[in-house]
Amino acid sequence: MNMIRKRFTILFFIIFMFCAIFTPDFFSFSMRYLIVIISIIGVAWGSVSTGKLRIDKCNYSIIKGFLPFMLYFVFSQFLRCVFDSSNSSIYISTLGHTLLAFFGALLICMFIVQTCKKKDISFDNFIYIILVVMIIQLACVVLALTVPSVRQYFNMLIINNSYSDRLAEFARASLSGWADRSYGLSNNLFDSFGYITSMLIVLIFAYGMEKSNNKLIILSVIFVLMPLVNARTGIVLVLIGFFIVGVFYNDIRAVLKISGIVILSVVALVLLLNQLPDLMVKWLTSGLEETLSLFNRSGKTGVYSEIFGSDLSFPPSVLLGAGGAPSAFSHGGVDNGYINCLWYFGLIGTILLFAGYINMFHVLRKNTQSKLYKVISVVLITIFFVYQLKIYSIDNFGGNVIIFGVPTLIIALQQSRDNVEELK
Repeated sequence: MNMIRKRFTILFFIIFMFCAIFTPDFFSFSMRYLIVIISIIGVAWGSVSTGKLRIDKCNYSIIKGFLPFMLYFVFSQFLRCVFDSSNSSIYISTLGHTLLAFFGALLICMFIVQTCKKKDISFDNFIYIILVVMIIQLACVVLALTVPSVRQYFNMLIINNSYSDRLAEFARASLSGWADRSYGLSNNLFDSFGYITSMLIVLIFAYGMEKSNNKLIILSVIFVLMPLVNARTGIVLVLIGFFIVGVFYNDIRAVLKISGIVILSVVALVLLLNQLPDLMVKWLTSGLEETLSLFNRSGKTGVYSEIFGSDLSFPPSVLLGAGGAPSAFSHGGVDNGYINCLWYFGLIGTILLFAGYINMFHVLRKNTQSKLYKVISVVLITIFFVYQLKIYSIDNFGGNVIIFGVPTLIIALQQSRDNVEELK
């Protein structure tokens, strides 16, 4: 009976993690609300059954790392409302949106940790849950690539149900031939999809390297198809992650594996490009040309002209920020995450915010001797900071499930194992 319950829990957890990470637009309301409600119910039920609301001691260190930012941001937004009441709706909206992103992530992390510990789900089990989630998404991507009606159905979910008019417009433009991309089942099949899948791909790759599991290593390479046909940024992030993992596992066996994987990947990519639509190939090759142009110092073209050009629109006070998005103050749209942070939080708030993230991964590294956990900490924080160059992702729901959920789960499970060993 216990085994049946555990399998049922794992099945539920696979569905939960898929929906939490990719938040597909099955309903007219955002999947994010359903995930947060399930997490609240789960945490509340766990608290009732145990008689107390439990947050693992080691995770207090993570929460404390973000407290200076939270206190500063709440206080600064309050002062803005007092001294600039005409824009108070902007300040309150920004404050509420930011706090909800963090508290939503905290609740989901608590639910994930609580479920894993209560049902005796190890980190190995968790990785295989993530693996199944990725296989499901890969199947969706392949179906969308090979069956046009499936792709249309997935994109129509975004068009009809998305909480974001901008994402719906992107999906509509893709279907009309503006760009041959957006293949898969997610509420966002563009840059966010590349960001999320890159972290998961490298997570599986690192686990495969740690366990010398060639099947997982090969699968992680196959998974690169997902960002390849949706978000060029994701390819860059995957390559950075693979490089970091290679540096950590720098023995001869690892070097040979990675070299073989690179060679096979290049061959597979060449074969794949011959099968992809011409418009998609043009989109992919233009991204490569823009990157080469940047590194050859022959000019900033395409997306780089935005990141290092038009996006460089700073608030009146860089130190204190403006308390809202550039568009809220008629300064146009800005994608670059760091510039957006300066607008929202100012330099002081941005430093406090990023200090919280750095502290979280420092706590993870400090609480483990495992090479795998250390490489995971470095990979996730690196991908997070690199991605900020392209898009503001502090409120990226699926990204936050990973960027907060994986470290807190590792720390909590490590703490539990240490406690058991002490009792022995």
